[in-house]
Order: sequence, then structure tokens, then C-alpha cells
Amino acid sequence: MSELILPKVTFKRDFRVFSKGDSISFKSPLTIITGDNGSGKSSLMACIRNIFDCDWSFSHQNSAVDVIEDFIEKSKKCEYICLSKDLLANSPQIEFKNFSLQKRSFSLSSGQGSLLQLAALLESAEADLYILDEPDRGLSEAKQLIVIELIRQLQHRKPDAQILITTHSSLIMDMVDEVLSLSSLEYMSKDKYLFLLRAKAHLEVAELKSKLEK
Repeated sequence: MSELILPKVTFKRDFRVFSKGDSISFKSPLTIITGDNGSGKSSLMACIRNIFDCDWSFSHQNSAVDVIEDFIEKSKKCEYICLSKDLLANSPQIEFKNFSLQKRSFSLSSGQGSLLQLAALLESAEADLYILDEPDRGLSEAKQLIVIELIRQLQHRKPDAQILITTHSSLIMDMVDEVLSLSSLEYMSKDKYLFLLRAKAHLEVAELKSKLEK
């Protein structure tokens, strides 16, 4: 296994849910990152993408610039894919660079368009680090299995690349032995993560009922 492009990130200052000094290590070429809503998944990805000069994506988070320690070689390339924000069919303008793909996506459902766009990007992109921000969003379990196959094909095509994926999908979590939970900043098995999630949900339901009774 080749050396990881991004072995860890350390926050230089407080940023949203993260505190100065928080450090997150990446242990393998494929890291599945999960956590409850508001745990910082998209914030972390925004911080990482801003280390690189990412061509793709017309969404942008200027506030995430210069948040984490930067030990990356400037020659390294990153492909950032967040279809919830960058779906071509929803673009307010003609994307001339991807016009053919955009035109085809107009006749498809949102989920079908996402899969077509994801397949095209993963097939053509040449990067050292790939960031997939919730590629399962809005997709059925059947379509999530297609996402998994596309990721497997990327791993085969780019065996030395590092891949970071944020997700809520238990199917995608099954791709690795341990997931990185941003709720606790630690690695754990999918079963342990889901157990903790269910316990938290039980407490939150009781809290909601208590508020309704007031």
C-alpha cells in the first residue's frame, strides 16, 4: 500500500463543531466518515478541499479556507464531488465544460442524474485524493449498491489514490471494517456506531415527548 496523500488533519483554529487542536487520522486508502446531522461531515470535507485547487464544483465555502494544517504537496490533485450541491440538472447556468452530460441529465430523475454524473466523474477524473460528500443522498438502496460498485471500480482504476466518503448509508459503511464517527472522532465498527445511534435516538424521542407535554 502506498503512502496516504492525507494521513491526518489538525485544526489550527475553532471551526463550527471542531475545536483548535482537534486531530483526525486517516488509516487506509478508503475512509468512510459518518455521524449525526450537524456532526461536521461537510465542514470537514470543505476544509480539506480548500487545501487543494479543485476544478469541479460550483459550490464553495470561503469560510473553510486556512482552517487545518497543510502538509500536502502542492502538486497533488483533489476531486471533490458533492452532487447535492453540484447536480448538473439543477445548475442555474449552462455548464459548457460538461454540456453533453448536463443535457442528458435533464431527461432523468434526480437520482438517475446523480448516478450518471457520478459515473462520468469517477471514470474521467485523474486525482490523488477523491472526496465524495454523501454520494448516497436521495438514492434507494438499489441505487446505493450501484454507487458502491462505482467506488470499487475507481479503487481498481486508481489503486494508489486515497478516497474519503461521507455517508449515512449502512450499505456503504459495509465497504470497510471500521467507520470514522465524527460524533466522537473515533473509529468503530458499523454495528457499534448504529447501536450508539439507536440509543441516542431513544433519548431524543423521550426528550421530544417531554417538550410536547409542556
